[in-house]
Amino acid sequence: MSRPRQLSAIGVACVALLVFGLSAHASGDGSLDVDTVRANASHAASMLTDSPRPAAWAAALDAIESGAVGDPATRLAEIDAEVDAVLSAIVAPEPFTFTLTGDSNTLRLPIRNTSDEPLLVLVRVRSPKLSPEEPFQEVPVPALSSVEVSVPVEARSRGTFTVEVDVLAPDGQLLGPPVVLKGRVTHVSGLAQVITGGAALVLVSWWYTHLRRRRAEHAMISE
Repeated sequence: MSRPRQLSAIGVACVALLVFGLSAHASGDGSLDVDTVRANASHAASMLTDSPRPAAWAAALDAIESGAVGDPATRLAEIDAEVDAVLSAIVAPEPFTFTLTGDSNTLRLPIRNTSDEPLLVLVRVRSPKLSPEEPFQEVPVPALSSVEVSVPVEARSRGTFTVEVDVLAPDGQLLGPPVVLKGRVTHVSGLAQVITGGAALVLVSWWYTHLRRRRAEHAMISE
């Protein structure tokens, strides 16, 4: 890929737009960077289904780099704004606290799409005390709608812990910082029950042996 053309000669400075955890970085002269806009456009393209816009973005960026656009700074800013609208359309769940009462549970996560077209995202749940059934879930989110993502998880141990939820573009690009949830497991797992039951059996056996020894000693003293 050819190097991006310097836009300082145009005399137009564009402010970099923040994109829900991403940003269209500015070059040294304050103008938008074509390579970064292209990379962000690729992330947004992976979220779109049956849309002609990714091809249009690629063609426009190629034209900017080749010098075929009369006002490249303005056109680049327009593309960046369109890409931003896709990447920032997904609203991750708000942090919340939950309690799990069994080994196998389902974590329910609301994901909202504020755009007027359907988008595709990945959802990942991470925690040292939870094992998700699948590390990633691909989730289609209808236009101007919310979906509830059901994530089957298995508790590894009891106690309180944190869970990090990542929302990503299908190409693996994070769409924002992780959402931190607080959880608590109150149910003793099957393994813990076996360990606890075994410990109780040992304790009962010890007391039985101890009582028999005391009775034998008492009988010997009586004789």
